[in-house]
Amino acid sequence: MRLAALRAVLTILALSAVDNPRSLRQQQAPAPGGASLLAILAKIAYILLMDVVKATELKNRLGAVLKRATLGEVAIERHGRVVAYLVPAPRPGRTSANRGAGPEESWSRVDEERVLELSARGDFRPSRWSRAGNPRQLAGVAVMLASQEGFDRPRMLALAEQLYPGMSTPAGFSRWLAGSPIQAARFLPMLRARIQEKAPRLERAV
Repeated sequence: MRLAALRAVLTILALSAVDNPRSLRQQQAPAPGGASLLAILAKIAYILLMDVVKATELKNRLGAVLKRATLGEVAIERHGRVVAYLVPAPRPGRTSANRGAGPEESWSRVDEERVLELSARGDFRPSRWSRAGNPRQLAGVAVMLASQEGFDRPRMLALAEQLYPGMSTPAGFSRWLAGSPIQAARFLPMLRARIQEKAPRLERAV
C-alpha cells in the first residue's frame, strides 16, 4: 500500500513536469501562509520512503531494528499511527553539521586519488576510509556511490554512517552536496575508468 501511494506521488510529479512545466515552476514558490505543492509532495514521498516498524517488532527484534536505525530514521508505528522515531546517534565531540565549510572541508588531488584507488579495489573497510581523508567528505562519497550500479547500497550507507553519522539521511546528504568541493560529474567517470583499468589485471591474476 505504501509503495502504491509512493508511485502515485511520483506519477503526479512526473505528469506535472511533462504536461505543464511552467505551472510546476510556479508551484515551487510558496503561497502566502502555506508550503508549495512540490514541497508537500516531496515531503510525502520522503515519509513513504521512511523505514517503518511495528511496535511489536521493536520489542521482539530490538537489535535488528537498532541496526537499521544507524542507516537513517526509523518510524515506530502502533495501531496504525507513528508514535516515535529512531534516528542515528550523533558522533561524540562532532560539531553541528550546519557549520560552514572550513579548512577541514578541503579536497585535494591526493585525497581524490586515495579514494579512487580504494573504491576501484572494492576496499570499503571503515578503518581504511577513516584514514583516507576528511570523514565528512568521504561519507558523502560513500552515499554517492550507494546510488551507483555495482556498489552494495546497504554497505555503502553503513560506511557513510560510520564515517559521519547522519550523512545517509536526505537532509545530511543535501547539505553535503550544497557545500562539498567534490564534483560527481568529475569523480564518477574517473572511478569508472579506474575500475575498467583494473579489470584486465584481475583477470590476468586469476
